[in-house]
Amino acid sequence: MAGNRRQFQRERQADGLAGIAAPWKADQDRLDTVLCALIGLHWHLAPRDASIMIGDREAGYMVARASLDVRQRLVAAAAARGVSTNVDWNPMGNAKTAQLADQG
Repeated sequence: MAGNRRQFQRERQADGLAGIAAPWKADQDRLDTVLCALIGLHWHLAPRDASIMIGDREAGYMVARASLDVRQRLVAAAAARGVSTNVDWNPMGNAKTAQLADQG
C-alpha cells in the first residue's frame, strides 16, 4: 500500500513539473552537481581507458567518459591546440594510486 502511495506522489510531482516551460537555474545547478559527482566517481573508480582528462590542474581541466574512438579524436584535437590530456593518467585508476601512495 505504501508503495502505491509513493508511486502516486511521484506521478503527481512529475505532472506538476511537466507544466514548467523551462527549468529554473537552481534546478540546472542541482543537475550539474549530480552529473559532476557521478563523472568524478567514475574517473576515480573506473579504469583509465574509460575516461579522459583534458587540460591540467594548473590551467583547469575537464573529465569525461570516453570510448576509444572518442578518446582518439579528443586527444588529437587537444594536441593540435597544445592542450594536455591524461596528465594524472594511471592504468590502475586513481583509487589504486591513492592506496599505493598511502602505503609508501
